[in-house]
Amino acid sequence: MKADKVTVVSGQEGDETVLVLKKKKFPWWILLLLLPLLLLIPISRTVRLQIVQQNTLKPVTNTTTEFYYPEIGSFGTKVYVTQKKDTDNEGKVIYEGISEPLWYFLFDKFIGHTAKVTVHGGCLSGDGMEYPYHEFPRFTFKQIEIPEQEISVPVTVIDADTKEPIDNAKVEIIKTIEGNTTVDSLFTDSTGIIMLNSSLCAQIKLIGYKEGYENDTLEGGADAIAQLNDTSRVLRLKPIFQGEGGDLRFNLQWYSKTDLDLHVVDPCGHEIFYERRQFTCGDGEGTLDVDANAKYNNRPYTFTTEPQENIFFVAPSKGAYKVKVMCFEKRGNTLAEEEFNVTIIDRKGHRQDFSGKVKHRQTVTVTTYTVE
Repeated sequence: MKADKVTVVSGQEGDETVLVLKKKKFPWWILLLLLPLLLLIPISRTVRLQIVQQNTLKPVTNTTTEFYYPEIGSFGTKVYVTQKKDTDNEGKVIYEGISEPLWYFLFDKFIGHTAKVTVHGGCLSGDGMEYPYHEFPRFTFKQIEIPEQEISVPVTVIDADTKEPIDNAKVEIIKTIEGNTTVDSLFTDSTGIIMLNSSLCAQIKLIGYKEGYENDTLEGGADAIAQLNDTSRVLRLKPIFQGEGGDLRFNLQWYSKTDLDLHVVDPCGHEIFYERRQFTCGDGEGTLDVDANAKYNNRPYTFTTEPQENIFFVAPSKGAYKVKVMCFEKRGNTLAEEEFNVTIIDRKGHRQDFSGKVKHRQTVTVTTYTVE
């Protein structure tokens, strides 16, 4: 140790007194012993969050949130704790009173614990989003972006009469989220189905289209549509047929100004067509009541690009009904074949469709239908 010497001189000559003062060093080694104890001192932590929508960054207000985090004991014990609070009008929420030792405050980024944020936000999906615990700042707000929940459900398009699926039907999908509207279109597959993919936050309007059918609409919130069972999530298109239905209907459709003629031969051998429009067979009677795109000398006629011809029977007799289509006058390219569709519907609403092609001045046999 270093000593300081102080000399004191008395009043008498020759006398001298020496006072020696010694300095002692502070025992810094004591601090080394106390430092581990200081690191064990518990401190209080506050976590601040702001909950926003992922795409718009709009605050998610007045919504319940849960914060699931590790509470660390002085000697490293870990217990996960959940706090639950509601966001305010700015989407903010503050979790206070989180206890942890000083050593965890200093080294948490190297330990690797995680915390979860859960948001019960209606159509938003914030269920158990995990973050490294050290990423939650102590004095500022951490912004949590909540994605919208998605749905993916089948929508079926069927014939309203026959209940059979309609393939290649167009479904227009109109989605509206917070005033923003988008429009998309899909076509049904061979089973009459499209897959509807949407945010659960959207208001949806579905419109089904098919030539020869009336449109049908299904609309509502995406959550309500998703909760429907598959047999209820359906667009039912009602066939647009001209003429009477009777107990047995034969309907011909095509899509040009060409003059096609529908012929049906009943079980009695009578052929019903534009020249002989009505016959009785047994107790039944057949009638041609729609004849499209035909020329009549005694009156003007407007040609349509969506023509039909219709023959119906009341109380049809049992037996075979032979169905034929004739191209009486091809308008346009006379070398091209004319495409057509024939629909047969019985008294129970059972429907059969037959497609075909016919050349100018040609007659083709479509099918033979049997009433048992």
